[in-house]
Amino acid sequence: MSYKKLKVVWICHFTNEEMQSLLPLWKQKDEFASWIPNMLKGFENREDIELHIISPHEFVKKSKKLILRNIKYYFIPYGIPFWHRHWPGIFRFDVYLDFYFFRRKVKKTIKDIHPDIINLIGAENAYYSSSIFDLKIKYPVLVTIQGFISQLKGELKLSSVIKKNIDVEEKILRTFRFFCGEQDSSTYISTYNPNHVFFRLYFPVNEVLVSKTKDTGKKYDCIYFGILSKIKGTEDFIRVIVEIKTKNPDVKACIIGGGNANPFIKLTKELNCENNIEFAGFVKSQRVLFKYVKSSRVFLAPPHKERLSSTIRETMFLK
Repeated sequence: MSYKKLKVVWICHFTNEEMQSLLPLWKQKDEFASWIPNMLKGFENREDIELHIISPHEFVKKSKKLILRNIKYYFIPYGIPFWHRHWPGIFRFDVYLDFYFFRRKVKKTIKDIHPDIINLIGAENAYYSSSIFDLKIKYPVLVTIQGFISQLKGELKLSSVIKKNIDVEEKILRTFRFFCGEQDSSTYISTYNPNHVFFRLYFPVNEVLVSKTKDTGKKYDCIYFGILSKIKGTEDFIRVIVEIKTKNPDVKACIIGGGNANPFIKLTKELNCENNIEFAGFVKSQRVLFKYVKSSRVFLAPPHKERLSSTIRETMFLK
């Protein structure tokens, strides 16, 4: 019996080693948003869904369409038109134009696909999430929550880019009706949109990669991984290690993540624990990250505003 496949579009951003090997790039980029390829694995063998992924990609020389394991990908360059490099930080023309060039390409791609439903994954990234406003009248939309940048507006330095991210996210939360994500997100959305409909979703863990990560011995007592930020609890992690040090002077901890490490390194010196904490910097792949996690006894998750994050579930799988 023949039937019509449900045609679904995801608008999101991500990259990993595999995708970059297939794209025409000026240069490589560190992996991020690993939950996207983790979720995609569940759609590779579906016969009832035709899945299309529209994603911006840094350093890609030109728009690139490819098909991989039954999923169709459309990678769109962003940045200065034709050159596809970063806009200067002091002249974010794309922000003032509401990301017009990227939105125009998304709108054309969507028109060619003509999907049954669009799933925007990540309202907080205005450079691609703003494209959803051009599509909301013609197509049903589901918004998947990754986190809330507007929740942090009292604690972030409000550059033009961050202001735009907050404005676009808040407009999305007010405008659309259907959302999914971790259940606690619904409470926050209610402050903008009390009549929204919410579906629970937890991003999957790469269980295959977890199973391949061997335990080669414990190098660290405690580990932290994530963006280095006071709101994410980096400072709290350091202070916990200081407290542990009063009982165990040889405690060994590791901090992994991108961001400005200097204020936290300075804090370890002020608290006399610089020899107890190793700063490993940003780890470029999930494979390497999992090796670090596996070499630790305890994962400490101290963020001030967070739901049941992927980091907690990943460390549970890694035991």
